[in-house]
Amino acid sequence: MLTALIFRPQLDISVLRDRAPLFVALSNGDIRNGYTFKISNMTREQKDYRLTFSGVADAELSVVGLDGDEHIKPELSAKPDTVTTYRIYVRAPAQSAKGASTPLKFELTDLHGGETAKYDTVFLAPEGAGH
Repeated sequence: MLTALIFRPQLDISVLRDRAPLFVALSNGDIRNGYTFKISNMTREQKDYRLTFSGVADAELSVVGLDGDEHIKPELSAKPDTVTTYRIYVRAPAQSAKGASTPLKFELTDLHGGETAKYDTVFLAPEGAGH
């Protein structure tokens, strides 16, 4: 039990994709998906992280509450021994979707310690998108 406690990860993420609506078709033709992004910081100090993602071509990521160029590679922080929640949107041209469901990977990297957490999910679009 002590070994498990010592070697437990100090960072974990979970991502919940919105279920209602599954996606939003924007007026310019882009598709937007919403996600609830949770960071579990299991250390005794505040941590700062960089969030990146891959899987959907030409997509942009935005975090509610962050301004400016943060949508390129947003920096998120988490207080000690807490779960911090962020609201995230991924927006992409309809032709970037590889059908109704496109694999999407989020990666969160500790800016000072280098520890990384990854989460696989999907980007949903209307049937026939990307064709």
